[in-house]
Amino acid sequence: MTATAQKYLTELSDEGLTSDKINTLIAQREALDLAIDAQAQGISDRDVAAEGRIEALNKLYQLLTKYAGTGQDIFYETNEAKYNDYIIYDTPSGLPEVPPVNPI
Repeated sequence: MTATAQKYLTELSDEGLTSDKINTLIAQREALDLAIDAQAQGISDRDVAAEGRIEALNKLYQLLTKYAGTGQDIFYETNEAKYNDYIIYDTPSGLPEVPPVNPI
């Protein structure tokens, strides 16, 4: 649009078109392009950060289940109160009611 406006500047000057208006339009277009790029980069950064948090929490969950299982093994027949301290899920089987989806 700016190329056409510059090409027909003399014909459109009666309609109020000036070089300053064309330059303003160009500057606004460039600012919009930069803002769109910044928004896309922000969305990408947010997705990467969320993925990192998911991976860290999955590792933490794996450690939690590992150590809870170890604690249960240690106190299985010796101390019921301490054994119960290592139960993650309060169900009769000690497992979640609905198995979690395969972690990432």
